[in-house]
Amino acid sequence: MFVFIGWALLLTDSGLPYYLWFAVIGFLWYNTFTRKIWKALMKKFTGMVTTLVVALGLFTSPSMAQAATSKNFTIDVVSATWTDKSLPVNSVTELSEIISSDTISYWKNQAGIEFKLGIVDSKPLVTSQAGICSSAGVNNYFVKLRKAFYSRQKVSEKGRYLYILLPQTAEHCSWAGISVMGKLSDPRGTVFLYDNIDPQVVIHELGHALGLGHSNFYSCPGMMDGPWSVCRGLEYGDPGDMMGNGMSYAPLNPFSLWILGALKRDNIYSIDSSTEVTLKLSDSKEGLRAVYFKDGDAMYWIENRPSAANFQPGMTIYRQDNPTTGKVRTVRSSNGTVKKVSIANSIPDVYLLNLGSYSPNTMSGSATGLSFESFSKNVNIQAVVNEEKSLTMKITVVDPTKLKMLPAKVSN
Repeated sequence: MFVFIGWALLLTDSGLPYYLWFAVIGFLWYNTFTRKIWKALMKKFTGMVTTLVVALGLFTSPSMAQAATSKNFTIDVVSATWTDKSLPVNSVTELSEIISSDTISYWKNQAGIEFKLGIVDSKPLVTSQAGICSSAGVNNYFVKLRKAFYSRQKVSEKGRYLYILLPQTAEHCSWAGISVMGKLSDPRGTVFLYDNIDPQVVIHELGHALGLGHSNFYSCPGMMDGPWSVCRGLEYGDPGDMMGNGMSYAPLNPFSLWILGALKRDNIYSIDSSTEVTLKLSDSKEGLRAVYFKDGDAMYWIENRPSAANFQPGMTIYRQDNPTTGKVRTVRSSNGTVKKVSIANSIPDVYLLNLGSYSPNTMSGSATGLSFESFSKNVNIQAVVNEEKSLTMKITVVDPTKLKMLPAKVSN
């Protein structure tokens, strides 16, 4: 500042016009102070702009854009055969028509997942390896044919689900279709159909590719609920679920809907103490549609299923917990014989409890009911069906400290 005053006095004594020395002083002021201040302001402004751009970039990044459209996928169709084997009897055109008329609408209505029909390739894939009936090696077989198809099409596999129609094998596989368990966080999948285009099979197998397990029946001798040490699971034993043995485009259980994000946290009541809860029908689009509680290691899902075949008005209850890895359970094979296999604890299967008179042998009676008590005797539920078909449940909890709440979100 003193330097500027000195320059001002000097210029004044020099006899120069005032406007000239004012211009000189202004120039000196700009070069020493104003320019520094301007640079500092510009630097701060640039930083703010950069921060804003980065923030906007986060909202428009590929990962966020994918999350916003993570339920919009494509279904492709192709057939396959192997050396010395003829093509499937059913055609890819017939299969694509089933997908267009049944599969796409089912997953949109049940889970809000949008599929569109993509490539329908009439040129079959040819491999030297015959179709596989056992689970051993089937994953590598899937990968090999899938990569061959998308390499030929020159498109990315991401967000695409591929149906491969195969001819029957010489040993005649006991199952009509098979797919590797998938997950929505990595949307891609492959479904094998062994010359079978039954709409139920086509829909069911895509459910596995989306990350769903089977809906089974929980068989406990002389009781509706019990520990795994005395109860057994009958695979596909649920008569009213698309992931079980359900027919006529059966709905999905609440656990499957939660995995797929179709059942939100606001639609689920998690029991933590004695209370009274009113559930809307499970096919409602809003409001409370399911109840969850975890009592020790046992996990339960409750819904108010609409009246249908094998389901009278009342509660439908599923167990989510699987037996310990390696524990043997009883399953029913497709040809009616019974065999024993082990199951990994990570498989997202559910098990329908028998609250009523349902018989898995004759597939008759209703599995629903209005009264339930967990085998630990910690949770008791008495329900009443209301005139508007809602279900009011009086829930009594003996020891709330033994209950655990529903996780904030599911990973799929």
